[in-house]
Amino acid sequence: MPIQPANPEYVCSWYNRLLTARAPWEAIWQDLADYLTPNKSSVITKRSPGSKTTERLFEGTGEKSLRRLSANMHGSLTSASLKWFSLKMRDNSLNLSRNVRLWLEDDVNRMLNAFNQSNFGSEGQELYVDLGGFGTGSMFVEEVEPERIGVFGGLRFTALPIGTFVIDEDPYGRVDVLMRSMQKSARNLITQFPDAPFPDDIKRAADAQKDIFFEVIHAIYPREGGVSTPSTEGKKLKYASCHVLRKNKIILKESGYHEFPAPTPRWSKMAGETWGRGPGHLAIPDVKTINRLVELSLKAAAKAVDPPMMVANDGILSGVVRLNPAAITYVRDTEKSIKPIPLGAQWDVIKFEMSELQQAIREAFNVDNLTLKERPQMTAEEVRARIEQMQKDIGPTLGRIETEFLNPLISRVFNMMFRSGALLPPPQEIINAMAQNAGDIDIVFTGQMAKNQRIGEVYAIRQAYELATVVATARAALPGVDDVYDADENLTAAALILGVPEKGVRDPKKVAAIRQDRAEQEAEAAQIANDRQDAGTMKDMAVAQEKGFGNRRITMPQIDEASMIAAGGMSE
Repeated sequence: MPIQPANPEYVCSWYNRLLTARAPWEAIWQDLADYLTPNKSSVITKRSPGSKTTERLFEGTGEKSLRRLSANMHGSLTSASLKWFSLKMRDNSLNLSRNVRLWLEDDVNRMLNAFNQSNFGSEGQELYVDLGGFGTGSMFVEEVEPERIGVFGGLRFTALPIGTFVIDEDPYGRVDVLMRSMQKSARNLITQFPDAPFPDDIKRAADAQKDIFFEVIHAIYPREGGVSTPSTEGKKLKYASCHVLRKNKIILKESGYHEFPAPTPRWSKMAGETWGRGPGHLAIPDVKTINRLVELSLKAAAKAVDPPMMVANDGILSGVVRLNPAAITYVRDTEKSIKPIPLGAQWDVIKFEMSELQQAIREAFNVDNLTLKERPQMTAEEVRARIEQMQKDIGPTLGRIETEFLNPLISRVFNMMFRSGALLPPPQEIINAMAQNAGDIDIVFTGQMAKNQRIGEVYAIRQAYELATVVATARAALPGVDDVYDADENLTAAALILGVPEKGVRDPKKVAAIRQDRAEQEAEAAQIANDRQDAGTMKDMAVAQEKGFGNRRITMPQIDEASMIAAGGMSE
């Protein structure tokens, strides 16, 4: 159906339809809020500011576990102390340019500074609480009004409370419609929308300064035929923004957004449903059970400390059992007239049940699995196993959070800062690529949880090297082992089974070329060594011929002629 952004009747009708679809969830959210996050328990039950919200709570494991989960997610995904995302060009050839890499790195640093200088830390925590407790969260992202034109004013984030907005999806299951209800006084309405055609009752209330509030619907949805260019005016942008006075069905203001300004992630989603379901839905039965168990145990404890008394008929002479300190009660029989009623409370069973329920609640919120407990002499294999368990527990949810929250969040912040001049102009390589529709930028998440998702590759590479070391040792110890096993084929197969990245395993042709080069180098080195040895041998022989036998040369004795004749060695 074509969207008519200027038709208040259509906007109100659409809002009423989405409100009807939300109605079955409100009772569930109220129940979850009462037991898991009491400070948000105004879904159906409207509370005045400062009123008590914990009257139904007797035990706090559920609330503490939810807070721990949200804190773990905030610290692991979007920590202010870490560089939790980076940018790269989709065309990998552009990433080889130093200018491109420096520009992308500068963009990331400027965006992280903008995040850290805003209220993202506090509002992000609230969104993760909603996401874990209610299964759905939404954050409104907008630019602070700058002090002067052409200057980036900064970022402002608003985590929308559950029960104050309605959503709708596009055909691909992505939230692209959000409408929220706001109560505004007559004075604030006229101040915020000075050009709106207000009815007389609002004008009279504003003139009389009466505290009368009126409901305003802020509707955000795709505008048919809308475009997103820096020069496009608000009423022609891709996403329409309409403020409608619900009672009178009057358009107070019509504008637009370049991107959808309210990323709305769901923890998980069942087929056919728009709203999400989270760990709170899994934990609420155990949370309600342990609250009831603690309530009953407190009553039993009160009876154990101040037990009800059993009094025999006509056993009290004074007619009244005095239980105050130092009181005296006269009885007929000190053993039978008055004694406490045996309660038979099994405290060990109560303690065991409470421990079991607390553990079940922590497991529902993945508290133990998302916390890497360390202990002395913890082996690398134990660390790897625990990280793999964390990855299995949070992996599917992390993918949905990245798709429905972090990706649109970073994209909107980047585009807002780029349009306002808060980022440096792109290098010429990117400008040329954009002219050819090849300038897309990809987001790479580098937070701790994202690293844990990819740390399996590190362990796979390590295991592959350890296996290669074992094979090399076996080949050295058993020279004939290669006659039976093909080491190259087995190591390659093992690497692929372990999950070593494909680019980390060389092609067999490259391996053969490397081995041939190594063999030629070894042959050349051997030839040089042989030539040197031959040259040394010939030199030694020349010296030996010159000096006789060297140190072993024999010197013949000097014998005169008379001695030779006397010895008979010479004849005349």
